[in-house]
Amino acid sequence: MRILFLCTGNSCRSPMAEGFAKQMAPGYEIYSAGVKPEKHVGLFSMMAMKSLGADISQHQPTHINQFQNQKFDKVICFGKDAYVMAFKMFSEDDVEFYDVADPWGTKGNEVEVLNVYLNTANQIRKIVAQVIYCE
Repeated sequence: MRILFLCTGNSCRSPMAEGFAKQMAPGYEIYSAGVKPEKHVGLFSMMAMKSLGADISQHQPTHINQFQNQKFDKVICFGKDAYVMAFKMFSEDDVEFYDVADPWGTKGNEVEVLNVYLNTANQIRKIVAQVIYCE
């Protein structure tokens, strides 16, 4: 099974999904990308994932174009920009959309921001489990 997770910056939601999916389905080919990739994975993304037992600190944001003309069993989109782009590049039968708010740019003290990222990570973990185990 080949799965691609997409979001806007490939710095929060899709690397989280990739990290969880690699834990849940080690035999699968799991990738993530963004439509406007950031330069690095967000610090709070890494902190949230580490506290949930997944290390995404080595992830490098990737542009969706790197996966153009490749076949995936599922293309999972978090955010409307990614969903629109996925429909241009992949078979619509393989594309799924999950509306998960982007935590990038959350304001507040460290605890408040981390809690937002943890909430996002937990939402994504549930989605990934549904995708992996209910195929």
